Amino acid sequence: MNDATPPPFDKSTPMPQSTGSLWAGIGLAWAIVLVGHALTAGLFSSVGTSGVLVALLPSPEIAAVVLAIVLLVRGKRRTGLSIFLGLASIAAVILLLVAACFGLIGLGGMH
Repeated sequence: MNDATPPPFDKSTPMPQSTGSLWAGIGLAWAIVLVGHALTAGLFSSVGTSGVLVALLPSPEIAAVVLAIVLLVRGKRRTGLSIFLGLASIAAVILLLVAACFGLIGLGGMH
């Protein structure tokens, strides 16, 4: 019988560091953009400016890019890159929604 016992744990060898999570990065991107736009629209509409126009400011997207760069520098490569993937998925959803609206209006589908 071959009883293979695992080698004893050696504390001198460093543990492999995690490079982050794909889904955490995508979720962070969506959360930063959605919550960021809601907060900027609410903040500026309470001051008296138009909340709709201020919601178009790209400050949440800039914050997501800065966070992605910080994570890439700190070694969380997968999470940092997936924030960019999350921003691309947000752009794709916006593109599809705009195309659907133009399709409905252009084809006269709403009469």
